[in-house]
Amino acid sequence: MASKANPKVAQDLAPKHMKPILPRRISSFASELIGHGGINMSTPPTKETKSLNLKAPKKSVGGSTMTKKQAVITKPSLMDPKGAKKEKPQFDKEAEDKFDAMIKGDMTDLPPLPKSIVKIFLSSTFSDMREERNMLAREVYPRLQKICAAQDLEFQVVDMRWGVTDDSQNDHSVEKICLLEVENCQKDSLGPNFMLITGDRYGFQPIPTELSVDEFSMIRKEIQEMNLENKDLLDTWYKRDDNAIQPVYILQTVRSMFPFFGDYSPGCDEPRARDTANWWKTFEALKKLLQTAAHSLLKKEKISDERYHDFYKSVTEFEIDKGILKANDPQLHAVLYDRTFQGLTDANLVERNADKHIDVIKQSGKSEINQEIVKLRKELSARISKVLPASNIRSFLLPWKPGGLDPEAHPEHKTYLTQFCETFVADCQRLIEGGLSKRRNQIRQGEYYSRYSEVIHHLQFCKTKCQTFCGQEETLEKARSYILDKDNRSPLVIHAPSGAGKTSVMAMIMSIVGNWFRGEKHIKIIRFLGTSPDSINIYDVLFAVLGQLADAAELIMEPVRYKNMKNLIEYFPRFLRVVSNALKIPVVIILDSLDQLSPANNAYALEWVPTLLPPNIKLILSTLPEEHNIKENLRKLLPENCMVAVPILPETTGREIIKKYLGLKNRTLTEEQVKFLLSIFKNDPSPLFLKLLLDRAEKWYSFTEVSELHLTNTVLESINTLFQQLEKKYGLQLISSALGFISVGLNGITDIEIEDALSCDDRVLDEVYRFHDPPVNGIVRIPPVLWARIRHDIQEYIVERMSHGKTTLHWYHRQFIAAATKRYASDEKAPYLNKILVDVFLHEDGLQRDITLSQRKNLKIPNADRQITPQPCTVTNKRKLSCLAYHVVNARALIEPSRAKSLVFCNFKFLQTKIAAFSVSHVTDDLSSYLETFEDEELLLLRNFLSTSKDNLRLPVRLAVCLLAYINCDEGHFHLKKLLAQAREYLITNKSPLLLPAFCCLAARRDISEALDATLKGFSNIVTENSEYVLLKTLNAIDDEDQRDRFAVVNTVTEDLQQVTLANFCNFPKISKSGKEIFFTTNSSLVCLYYEDRKFKKVGFETTSQPLAFEVNDDRKFGVIHLSDEKLLLYDLMTLKKMGIFSFEKSRNYKVSRVHCTNDETSPIIIVVGEIAETDKIPRSQSFLAQFRVGKENPVKTVILDATLKPELGSFLHEEEMIVIGTENLLKSANIGSQLMRYETKSLNQIEPAIIFPQKIIQIYAETSSSSSRLAVLSREGVVFIADGSSTKILSEIKLNNPVTQLGVKWEKNVVLLGDLQGYITVYDIKLNKNLGSFFAHAISVKRIVVLEEHIVSMGEKLETKIWSFRGLHEDMQKERKAKQEKQITQPSLLEQKSTSAADLSLDGKDLITCTEEKFVRIWSVANQELQREFKVDLVVDTVQCLADRCIAVFEKSKQRLEILDQDYGKQILKTSPNVLAFVVNNDRDKIYTVNSQMEGSLAVEVIDLKLKKITKSLNLKKGIERFLSIDAVLSTSERFLVLQTQITNEEYETIVAMWKKTGSFQPQHHRYRFTAVDLTQGTGGLMPCLRQLSKIPTLGEKCIPFSGNVMLITTRRWIVFWDIPTGKCDQKPSKVDRAKGMFYRPDWLGQECQGTSRAIVQSPNKEFLAVGSEDGYMFLYNTTTGLPLGHMKPPSCHTVEVMQISISPDSRWVASACRNNTLKLWDSASAKEQFSLRVDSEVQKINFTCDSKYVAVFTGSQSTRLLLFQIHPGA
Repeated sequence: MASKANPKVAQDLAPKHMKPILPRRISSFASELIGHGGINMSTPPTKETKSLNLKAPKKSVGGSTMTKKQAVITKPSLMDPKGAKKEKPQFDKEAEDKFDAMIKGDMTDLPPLPKSIVKIFLSSTFSDMREERNMLAREVYPRLQKICAAQDLEFQVVDMRWGVTDDSQNDHSVEKICLLEVENCQKDSLGPNFMLITGDRYGFQPIPTELSVDEFSMIRKEIQEMNLENKDLLDTWYKRDDNAIQPVYILQTVRSMFPFFGDYSPGCDEPRARDTANWWKTFEALKKLLQTAAHSLLKKEKISDERYHDFYKSVTEFEIDKGILKANDPQLHAVLYDRTFQGLTDANLVERNADKHIDVIKQSGKSEINQEIVKLRKELSARISKVLPASNIRSFLLPWKPGGLDPEAHPEHKTYLTQFCETFVADCQRLIEGGLSKRRNQIRQGEYYSRYSEVIHHLQFCKTKCQTFCGQEETLEKARSYILDKDNRSPLVIHAPSGAGKTSVMAMIMSIVGNWFRGEKHIKIIRFLGTSPDSINIYDVLFAVLGQLADAAELIMEPVRYKNMKNLIEYFPRFLRVVSNALKIPVVIILDSLDQLSPANNAYALEWVPTLLPPNIKLILSTLPEEHNIKENLRKLLPENCMVAVPILPETTGREIIKKYLGLKNRTLTEEQVKFLLSIFKNDPSPLFLKLLLDRAEKWYSFTEVSELHLTNTVLESINTLFQQLEKKYGLQLISSALGFISVGLNGITDIEIEDALSCDDRVLDEVYRFHDPPVNGIVRIPPVLWARIRHDIQEYIVERMSHGKTTLHWYHRQFIAAATKRYASDEKAPYLNKILVDVFLHEDGLQRDITLSQRKNLKIPNADRQITPQPCTVTNKRKLSCLAYHVVNARALIEPSRAKSLVFCNFKFLQTKIAAFSVSHVTDDLSSYLETFEDEELLLLRNFLSTSKDNLRLPVRLAVCLLAYINCDEGHFHLKKLLAQAREYLITNKSPLLLPAFCCLAARRDISEALDATLKGFSNIVTENSEYVLLKTLNAIDDEDQRDRFAVVNTVTEDLQQVTLANFCNFPKISKSGKEIFFTTNSSLVCLYYEDRKFKKVGFETTSQPLAFEVNDDRKFGVIHLSDEKLLLYDLMTLKKMGIFSFEKSRNYKVSRVHCTNDETSPIIIVVGEIAETDKIPRSQSFLAQFRVGKENPVKTVILDATLKPELGSFLHEEEMIVIGTENLLKSANIGSQLMRYETKSLNQIEPAIIFPQKIIQIYAETSSSSSRLAVLSREGVVFIADGSSTKILSEIKLNNPVTQLGVKWEKNVVLLGDLQGYITVYDIKLNKNLGSFFAHAISVKRIVVLEEHIVSMGEKLETKIWSFRGLHEDMQKERKAKQEKQITQPSLLEQKSTSAADLSLDGKDLITCTEEKFVRIWSVANQELQREFKVDLVVDTVQCLADRCIAVFEKSKQRLEILDQDYGKQILKTSPNVLAFVVNNDRDKIYTVNSQMEGSLAVEVIDLKLKKITKSLNLKKGIERFLSIDAVLSTSERFLVLQTQITNEEYETIVAMWKKTGSFQPQHHRYRFTAVDLTQGTGGLMPCLRQLSKIPTLGEKCIPFSGNVMLITTRRWIVFWDIPTGKCDQKPSKVDRAKGMFYRPDWLGQECQGTSRAIVQSPNKEFLAVGSEDGYMFLYNTTTGLPLGHMKPPSCHTVEVMQISISPDSRWVASACRNNTLKLWDSASAKEQFSLRVDSEVQKINFTCDSKYVAVFTGSQSTRLLLFQIHPGA
């Protein structure tokens, strides 16, 4: 399933791509950056944003790219979540050094692929061990499966005694396959690989299948001389084969003499029985002949004891030889379980089943224990004891009972079996843990870009392909010439038809390229595309290649450079240049089979292929000539001499390959056979066809006549013939399914998956169990020997891959894939196979299902246990997580949509696990694949949610909350509702407190607001941006200490906002490409700020000149500083290394206006635009362009013009090959407003003609791609022109009804965005020349539009910043138009309340009251969120407040009207006075205090008593508050004083500043609010201003709240002051318990450098604590008695930016806070710790708890509002 590009990349950090990777040996490079040294930094980092910081390099590499020693790493590898250092993980240095060599292309002594399976060969005799085997199958294997699954390991047992039939013994291959399986277990298994169970039997003794010529001659001679009975049998059954390199005599197949042996065809019962009996009679005779002759030869010392023993050796002993006696480190992998019966003697042999438990011989008609066998067993046991330690030998003694081992009849036998099983499990666990320990400590994978298994896979594949390579000298010579040609800088393309050996040629180039360099150091990288999961998608391939190069060169790749395909395509050639410059040695990159790439990311268009390579880097590509139009696309990109065709194989090469290939297998052919083979080979002279022919010829014997040989004429016929032979040998159904599973498996299929799948396929089981019942009651599984034999027969045509840590099997060539798919996995058959694989991957605890065996007289086995591997749904089981969804999609209609949704796509456990293991994009890819086949509204809705979510959905709690908050289900969405119910259930059982959405309060709405990702307030300007981040200037950012500048960095993808304070006198801030650093200048230095952890580096200018400008190139790699002495400084911004100082000749008075810098990594070009000022020698000013280059102090070229240039209208075009500069009208023509002059960047030669526009230009945007060079310009008249920078033609003119004020361009989408004076933004398609629509963005004129990669950022004149999803704009405009056309009249819903102007909760907590801009008041039920009632008022309400007796107060500030209404019906309760400026309500909500304006600017205070329903008091205030910008009222706790908080004018502020400066004894208070009290108990209306201590200077602050009695609290600067109104005292207070600390004094806990004031302050209802939110993001909970923070420490976490809103629950248990970053947090007041955090869509206007503290309501937004309602989950 091809992965699809996902626009939401930042949230979806692909575990392997998007996480910053820690370079090796980084700890030796780590050091602290420069300390704080006078530059104050931004907010303290939270634990999520801490990073290591590394010292600057001694020299740069490539001019711009960091080496691993220079990197700033964003996540430390050796830190736990709390930041404490952990012990460094152990690793195998030898293995790591070996991996370093493999990364550079070394193929010597390649290690095996990492092991991911516990694969145990179970060896034992058969009939006497039935009970042990059955117990293992029933009790032990399921336990071990679970144990392994918990470690993300597969578990497989190879039991070759189960399923062996007469048919399988025909060719005598079972014994050979047994030993091969022992070898496979040793190769594949982690930990245990050989478990031996021995008893009192020795086992079946076979006869040799091969005898050497000399040995046969000796034995034959000895038999003849001894004149043994049946002596002619030797010549009958052994035939000489000279096709073996060392000729041998071959034992003939049983059916060559007894044709009905193993033939179960209908009507063959009698001949089968006869032939079977005759064979075993013949077998015994042959064995006696051979053993007798061997015994005689031993006496004559003609054969050795060891060889003599081979004629008596049992199959079990052969297995023991391989598995223990001759194995490496058997103590780590093998265990012996020896069971001995006490009391089993000759006397007992007459008892039932005695002969099944011990070897018996007939002597004189009497049974006796075979003492020769006893001797053999003892000798074998002694040899084992010498190899295995005692801990690996388990002995069991138990009494003999008639009938043998019977746990049902004999308790001691049952006890033995229990002990045996427990011991078996314990031993396996011990050996598995040993294997895991060894695997864990191999290499530090986290410190490499390259995946260990991926590199090994491709190198091993390469080695395999080279083993039989012959010929193709012409192609290899062309490759050699290309690699050694330093002038050829294009890629080389090798193409050939399928099967022509192209892949082998590529492998051979990789293998011998070192010889071509003759010992010169070099690096070589190869990828066989399509052979591994990471070599299918071109994105993964390019990332892997660059990562391997980065590892080889010890370079760092910046994550922002490869975050999506577009970035990676741009980065690929640039990083190649960096690698070239860093290594300076040859680098060869080989990519085989481009046609095997998936179409994802437009791979076949080949836009990713660099057409110009660095001199020391070579790129070799290969492809089929006709697939996907790849070859033709390459021809368009590359010269014809770069295309090399692989020629067909000549006969001479064919002969050479025959000899070499067969030689590797110790085989040869007769000359007649070779001629016959070559005559067939001529039909299709390709390596693949020859291999298929040789695989048949390998089995030819020299005694086989050519007339008896049969070969097919084509590759396809050969493959199908192979398949036919397998079907005949094993059965059609078994082969169809087994090979079908290989064909449909995702990235192949593992051995155990095939066994499991076959065991779930009832059609296969019915065929397998034709002649016997399943051996273990209740268990129905495919016998392991069957798949082992099939695998053995197809081993030449399958390859091993790694898929998510598991070794999978896949067809080794595309023609096998095509043939097998057509034969076994066609469109009709594939869904069934995929359905079976769904069963395999779905079940977490095995599968039990009824089965009826039709050929066993319809034997029905209920709930038959298939013993499939448990597939737990865990993050480590990535194979399941990938395959399950894939096979559900491809099972098509066989998996009901309801089942697909309930088990996979709408299953919360599956979704959250897959997202945690991979990313959100993997899940959206699954959904997209499914939706290509099935239309499904539920899944479409789910996919849209996932693809647009900005939250970190890897966290299960976050995923569950977002599902509930963002998905709006319709009535028929059954499965989505079930998903949401699962999510809710997960949250309810969560142990931690959280906010549970009461309804889908954040769901998308059918209008343009869906594209609005975030709204931000409090910023005055968009300072700088890159593709993802913007740097915003904070509005009115005046610090109270040193006038520092405050900014905020916004990640538009994740919507994270980080508050940043730069240094005093900072200039020209620029954000880096990664968005993690900010570069700026001070008066004397260049500074790089790592704002997340408040570290910085700086470098001085070494001059007294001041910086006038600081410009960076598009890539943010280089920075140019323009100094006041007109010198230019060029810096590498990654290292802050100065690359050059440039200056002008002194003969002219050059004045620099603008600097441009190219993106060239090694030698950037600097273009300077300016003017030459008038002097005595030059009477008039002139303009100039100058070019500087690294290494030259003065301009390389200067162009002087009489024209007046417009430096602000300058830009590069066409991949920076051209630069355009605006000029004043030279021609003075009436119809010419402006023109752009064009110059070649490298030469500064002017390109004629200029581009002429009819109007004055004020903005210019240029396209810099290689394919186009368009320009978009905005004129002073508000018209937009699109021009072609190459042809100078004006392509289109865009004129709107309203003049355009701002312009933004998305070139790759052919879209311009036009902001106008009315606040609308128009989306215009410049390719179609079509207006796509407009949307209302801002209340008044659009001030700025910035177009980023995935988002648009706009700012209005009211300084409201909005972030829009570019992808959603067009879709949402269509939805909005459609919704307007439909004009459906529906019941209002809480979700759709987009124009809410005010909201509050009723006093009983049951109702939510909202007011709208349409003048409606609506009452909603908190319980079910349904509308209860609504009524209309004559106000656009700014404030609504619930009062006693179910009344509400509604207030419109602009009309200065306050009305008291009945909450239920909207009836006016009483009439209030006009001209209300502000009001406040007492705690009991039964009195309202209003501030009214009167004639001549005077103020009055009125008290309204709701119980009496009248105005009970009216006070005219004395003069003193005549001029203010705004006014608010606050009531003291005692209700004696009303405090008026007024926003002062600039004039009054300046007066107050002068007062404190005059005294010189007061610290500044840079706030705009002052406070005045009115005594309500007096009738005088006298004013009591809050003054600074012992002065008449007004106290300025931000917020005033009642504290206790007549005391108020005022936030000012970084602390809180107490204002005792009656006494007039206003000052800080020391803590009563710690006099050294101040009450509510933030610097005591954050340090004196803590920043900003506090605008959010609330006292808890129980009066025990105070919640204070500050500008630096901290939310302190202070004890009101002591004034100290709870816990006597700063909060362990904080908001990233200023806290704007705080609310405390009525029971004082919970605190909710919201910040400027639109983040809502829930805190536990007892611990003062954050419990939960959620990002909402807009700024939070208000937070309210219900009276029972069970719900919290949140009001967000301004132009487009939302009402959010959450249930508080206190924790399970």
